[in-house]
Amino acid sequence: MEGGGLLGAALASTGKQFVVLTNHRLIFLSQTFLGGPGKNVLGEVPREQLALVEVKMGIVSLLRLSFGTPGDGVALSFPRVDKKNAEALAEALQQAPIA
Repeated sequence: MEGGGLLGAALASTGKQFVVLTNHRLIFLSQTFLGGPGKNVLGEVPREQLALVEVKMGIVSLLRLSFGTPGDGVALSFPRVDKKNAEALAEALQQAPIA
């Protein structure tokens, strides 16, 4: 993952992460050794501040997200085995959040 801006840079420096998208926010969690969600919340972004700006699906899938202040955002990469998760996240981010 790579990031720009304050939150993006902080998230990018932590390595592998687990993301959870709710109706209200995108939550970044630490990732366990086995790839599941860890207990530490690394950051969160309100859904209304989140925008999907680029999608590239392939052997390694890439989703670029922008949020918060101009220049802040992250690039999420998904290995081939997680391509369906990348597609599902991209689809969910393109839909309007449910109040």
